[in-house]
Amino acid sequence: MDFAPILIYVCLGLIGIGALLIMGFGVMNLTRGKSSPITLGIIAVPLIVFAVWYALAPADFLATLVKPDGSYSVGAGGYAVMMTALTMLGLGAVSLLVTTARGFFK
Repeated sequence: MDFAPILIYVCLGLIGIGALLIMGFGVMNLTRGKSSPITLGIIAVPLIVFAVWYALAPADFLATLVKPDGSYSVGAGGYAVMMTALTMLGLGAVSLLVTTARGFFK
């Protein structure tokens, strides 16, 4: 039994649940005046990146999870998750570099 598709969907579900909880607590803090709207908007960046990568998924990833020759394809969701993780890792590295350089030259 191949557990990769199950694990991918579990990860997608956990990401969704986590995002909903973060948004819920963010709205609660926003209504109480404890956070700014910009902070809440930043949380939506990974969701937007995921939606873009999901829309740009190659057509062969949309066809099937298991190809006839036995090779495994993760599907559009798995592709979007992987590309989102890589994109957010890159954005995090760039922001760390920029903030470090800004602090160095102050």
